[in-house]
Amino acid sequence: MREELTEQQGKLLRKNILDLRGDVDFGMATYVRLALAELAVRDFPPLNVTITSKGGDVDAGLCIYDMIAAYP
Repeated sequence: MREELTEQQGKLLRKNILDLRGDVDFGMATYVRLALAELAVRDFPPLNVTITSKGGDVDAGLCIYDMIAAYP
């Protein structure tokens, strides 16, 4: 499993945009965890979340929801 942000994800994240595309799975949850950790280093700036997905794993989706809900 890759634990790094792609170039496109990194560019969007620098603009405080968390872009979730594709199937919801634990790879996406890992991306969300890494992205939120990067934003935490920048003192939790306001965050925009875009979601383009047809669905996926419920457990992974709930994990993502919990992480985003806990973002200050």
